[in-house]
Amino acid sequence: MQLSETRKGECFMVGSIFLWAFFPIVTKFSISSLSPLFSASISTFFAFLFFAVVLTFKRKWHEILRWDAWWDMFWSTFFIGILFYAFIFLALSRTTAGNVSILSLSEILFSFLFLSVILKHETFILSHFVGALLMITGALFVLFQGEFSWNRGDVFVILATMVAPFGNIFQQRARKKVSASALMLFRSCVSAIFLLVLAFVFDPFPSKEILHTSFVFLLINGLLILGFSKIFWVEAIHRIRITKALSLETFVPVLTLILAFFFLHEVPTLWQICGLVPLVGGSYLLLRK
Repeated sequence: MQLSETRKGECFMVGSIFLWAFFPIVTKFSISSLSPLFSASISTFFAFLFFAVVLTFKRKWHEILRWDAWWDMFWSTFFIGILFYAFIFLALSRTTAGNVSILSLSEILFSFLFLSVILKHETFILSHFVGALLMITGALFVLFQGEFSWNRGDVFVILATMVAPFGNIFQQRARKKVSASALMLFRSCVSAIFLLVLAFVFDPFPSKEILHTSFVFLLINGLLILGFSKIFWVEAIHRIRITKALSLETFVPVLTLILAFFFLHEVPTLWQICGLVPLVGGSYLLLRK
């Protein structure tokens, strides 16, 4: 039986969710010896090589010359390829994988505020108001951890989730003009160069020993997570609404917490659980029809 476009989009999201749950784990291993900016730039470079092979295999290099798509691809790259990933890699060097995954749910809150309330001027009904309050409460639980101070890494995650909705808008528009592979090739190429320049400016160049230690994790990050999972994500939001895709992504933190326990020996804290529950509940209220 042939799958509908909506069902295909949901299947792509399942693949994206599974791979993205590993992202904080693999990145934690890569930045254990390598600086966050070098880790981000080299991982993105491997993603560029992956998309170059895919585009060559599909014979779609001509799509890169679609000048009418460059504006959307550029802004998608700026918001996601540069700002989002720079913030996330910096966050993972300063906080736990569990915190990053849980606080990433804040993207749903900001997507609703920016995409629905501000840009589309939709009615702010009571359930949306309650959902927003729940998500803010959950984020505060994780941010403060019962103290009157916060971790800078957690703040970086919030900043990343604030810029991601704008990148998704331009990403969705660009996908209507070019394939996901062409879009991701453009984004990974430009962002890898920009992040590498930032790394050379702010961090010392890593030694061969450090690069050798991190190589496997950088390769996994570039090929599987920044490669395959991003193709799955772009193909998903090409077929289903961004808000629906984000609602399915609420499964990622739970899976990441389990993986972090087994691979990083990070035991979920009471504050993480207390924050996760209202975040998931709030996202349900914001995203339900």
